[in-house]
Amino acid sequence: MTRFSCRTAPPPAHPAPDPVPDEEPQTDLVTDAEQYAVVHPRHAAQICALGRLPETAMAGLHPAIGPPSPQLVHAIVTGTSPALRALDPQTGRVTAAAD
Repeated sequence: MTRFSCRTAPPPAHPAPDPVPDEEPQTDLVTDAEQYAVVHPRHAAQICALGRLPETAMAGLHPAIGPPSPQLVHAIVTGTSPALRALDPQTGRVTAAAD
């Protein structure tokens, strides 16, 4: 006959925490550049026209958001997707996508 104890079992051992990656996860800069162009077409068009961020703060950009990263600026300037090619640097509006 087996005897049962009223004692509770010891708590299970905690699993080891997940290792922290050495670097941040890679983002898809092409997708990020297209998304930026859709959300901020005037700013993206200005970045494309200048080939860089403007010297002065970008009017209309909320201060809490901040400017895009240098990597994102490069992706916007060098992007060849239809969303980025459709930016009109003169008006900041999206034109018909080029083929």
